[in-house]
Amino acid sequence: MSKEAKKKRSVIVRVVMLPLLPWKWTWNSMRSNIGNGVKTIQDLNAQLTKMRRSPKICTFAEAMARRPPDALSLGEIESICLFNKRIALFFWLLSMTYSLASFVPNNYFGVVLGLLFSAFCLLFAFKYQHRLWQIRVGRKHPDRELGSIKQFVRTPGWIAMLFSPELFNV
Repeated sequence: MSKEAKKKRSVIVRVVMLPLLPWKWTWNSMRSNIGNGVKTIQDLNAQLTKMRRSPKICTFAEAMARRPPDALSLGEIESICLFNKRIALFFWLLSMTYSLASFVPNNYFGVVLGLLFSAFCLLFAFKYQHRLWQIRVGRKHPDRELGSIKQFVRTPGWIAMLFSPELFNV
């Protein structure tokens, strides 16, 4: 290559590549940071799996044996869960009333807000009903594995259990 061709090439490189250099540096930095981030996430995931006490599902009897001696009794836990479920259902009813009442003046923001809060309350009611279900099924079958959420949803009548305030229980 002659000197003129090299000068021409260097001018082209300076004119074209110089404005693009920050982009190139940014791209290289992003690639290295993404690689480090993925490695960090993999390391944290490995640490979390090592920290788990018992990765396998235990039975109700094993869970009762693991409880500390100063823990609440099952009856107390059941009554607390039932009380919290009733509160969640009460606020669900209030938020649904608010949501339906917001339709009258065409307050769609109120409708959406009420529906979101009612979904939030139903999640709490679902959580407490799942705990109650685990305790009740575990008492009947202590050697069976603790029931998961999928198993709870597959039981017949789970929706009726969810919305039942169980006023005449404990």
